[in-house]
Amino acid sequence: MEKWEKVGKPKGSKSKSQGKLNKTEKEAIMKSMTTIDDLPLSKTQSPMFGISQSMNEDVAITEAKPAAKAPKKKAKKPAEPKVQVSKTIEDAMKSEELKSFEAWVKQFQERIPDNQLLCGKEVASYLNLNLLCTEQLTAESAREENYPMSKTSKTISDTLMRSFGKKLRAPVVPLLFKYCLNCMVDCIARDQSAVGYQLCLQALAKNRQQLCLEDYPREKIVEEIINFQNQPKKCFAFMWAIAQTVGLKDPKYAYQIWLSVMLPTLSVKCVSAFSMDFIENLLKEKKTLDVLRVKADQFHTVCQWSFGSSEVVTKAQSSIKKRMEKIYTVFETAMLKYDASKQDYFVYYLNLDDKQPEEISNKLVELAITCLQTDNYCVTYWRDQYLQTIGKTRLFIEYFNSHPDELKKANKRKVFIDTIRSFRNTNEDLVAKSHPVTSKRDFFKIRKFCESCDDHQNDAKSSRCGSLLWTIIVLLIAVGVGVVLYDVNQNKGVWEGCQTEVFLKDSGAIALYHHVVAKVNVIQLQMKDWYEHQFPEYCQQMEEILQPYATKIAALYKTGTEKFVEFSEPLKMKMQPYIKQFREPFDVALKYCIQYSLELTDVMITGFTDFSKYLLQLIKRGNSQLEIMMAKDFDWTQLRQDTIKVCQTTTIKVSKFVTDLPHEIPRIATMVYESVITYVNQLRQSS
Repeated sequence: MEKWEKVGKPKGSKSKSQGKLNKTEKEAIMKSMTTIDDLPLSKTQSPMFGISQSMNEDVAITEAKPAAKAPKKKAKKPAEPKVQVSKTIEDAMKSEELKSFEAWVKQFQERIPDNQLLCGKEVASYLNLNLLCTEQLTAESAREENYPMSKTSKTISDTLMRSFGKKLRAPVVPLLFKYCLNCMVDCIARDQSAVGYQLCLQALAKNRQQLCLEDYPREKIVEEIINFQNQPKKCFAFMWAIAQTVGLKDPKYAYQIWLSVMLPTLSVKCVSAFSMDFIENLLKEKKTLDVLRVKADQFHTVCQWSFGSSEVVTKAQSSIKKRMEKIYTVFETAMLKYDASKQDYFVYYLNLDDKQPEEISNKLVELAITCLQTDNYCVTYWRDQYLQTIGKTRLFIEYFNSHPDELKKANKRKVFIDTIRSFRNTNEDLVAKSHPVTSKRDFFKIRKFCESCDDHQNDAKSSRCGSLLWTIIVLLIAVGVGVVLYDVNQNKGVWEGCQTEVFLKDSGAIALYHHVVAKVNVIQLQMKDWYEHQFPEYCQQMEEILQPYATKIAALYKTGTEKFVEFSEPLKMKMQPYIKQFREPFDVALKYCIQYSLELTDVMITGFTDFSKYLLQLIKRGNSQLEIMMAKDFDWTQLRQDTIKVCQTTTIKVSKFVTDLPHEIPRIATMVYESVITYVNQLRQSS
């Protein structure tokens, strides 16, 4: 202890028990201490200690010269045996390890019967390790049925089907499938054979299809495929493995996988053709179309591929686009087939971003209108979300304006009429409150459309009432004529003595008729006498009075024309160069006159045709109304009320017209003035 204290004390410190050390003792202590040269020399030293790599090499050479010759004396390692790799799967199946594959699997399963996951992993690893070949999964080989299982021996395929069959517990299946999938992808990334893992994936997918991807979110699968797109072999093998989990036995699940996994990755070049082959083969079975269900976002993606501009897609994607156009109608039919899918699509479209390409936007609007025409929920939802969907409402209105047949079809539904009327009331409230939305251009178009639709509905109601009144009048005349003809027929075809003649005679109608006829005859005789006797006298008197004036006017006309010709002759010579300039505006004006005359003729012909059709409809309605009125349960009270309403409506409209006429005259005059100014400007430009 004393010695340690002496050695450890700093220089210059004094010990009480011993005096100061001399020079000899200090040298002895220093020689007994271990130096850095006695420590084992490291081959490399960290640059953190201020020693560079070149210095390490120098130290190693200078300090350990005897060890420099050591590598030459080391014995060479024995060469590892070369692994034999076959060209095809059939040749690889001839190896000794695979001939005893069934026995090895049984032995291993007996060793750990309770751990199915570990057993499955070992079987897959053992098979992939011993099944070595240069044959790889490609787009051409993937088209072969049951590839690569069809290339294996019956013993190995049966063993795999038993090992990965229905005895596997449900929780084990997705874990084992994901393990084989990841191992296959890793082997392909290292350019190694992955046929063994592919066979195990196939066996798992055939036996337990829907369980394979149970714990694998579809979004995660899509993300993996997009991440692998720069490694085509790896990406294609991954997609092929996902496709093995579906089949024609369950087409509904197959459609779900294609719509949720393959459709979002159609832009990936290495898997797009495979995905299209998959859906085309699935659609060939027409029985599977009944189970096809399409979500709104998925259908939107289909529309983007089918109706997107060809200038945007690449050359590789153009073929995919053409193939999608051929099968588009299948997805549209599936979407419009069920009310739930239509409602889902309509809600999705109203909340969709307005910035869509024109071709796609037109198609989406057309489908949304179809939903409005066939589903009341869509109309109700549109009405509830009106203020939040002003832009979409404007697109609907533009579609209705360009397709009058669709608007006419929509106006037949009460829910649509009520919705438009609700929009109009909402618009009036917003204008009264000076809401910011009223300053938008879309709002102005919507307001104008709603007002025109509502007014059209009111006019239609009034026209229906007016047509009912005319129908009633025609029916009354027809009934009266029918009653008279029936009465005459009952009187053996003789007018005198029939009940109608007796009734009219007793009421004084016949006497009044004869009195009117006598008055008309007297007036006719008086007119004839005046024409024969007095009219020539008046003509002679007029001739005597007007003859001097006519002679004077003729002389003035002759003199005036002569003077005009004499005056205009030199003016004509001066204006000759300018005639061509004035001729073009004259031709334009003449062209407009002819055009407007033809249009006016078309309008008149159309009006006459419509009027003829209207008369025919009145006759038909009169016939049907006559049959109704002949029934015993006809309500004459309702007829009287309808007639009163028609009269009241007509009176209101006439009074409104008379009231608005003074206000309309200035507006019409302004329109005429603007038209004249426009025409004059056109003449000036053309000249």
